[in-house]
Amino acid sequence: MITGYRVGTEVKWNEQETLTTGIVEQVFHEPGEVVMNGSTVKVEADGDNPVYLIRHHTGDHLLLPHTDVFLKDMNRHT
Repeated sequence: MITGYRVGTEVKWNEQETLTTGIVEQVFHEPGEVVMNGSTVKVEADGDNPVYLIRHHTGDHLLLPHTDVFLKDMNRHT
């Protein structure tokens, strides 16, 4: 099982060829549902692939799998 990042962790990911940032607000280690922008969204997560509810720096929310997210201060190229 992957522990993953904790709530409150600042993360970054590639969005349309640009690195962007946000904060982890919730971590899912099993399938579930979350309400985002007034709609219920299914979360496909498991112990080997956690999914994060992230608050984008713009204030929007999105779901991203662990494989797409990096620590904000981490340099992917080293």
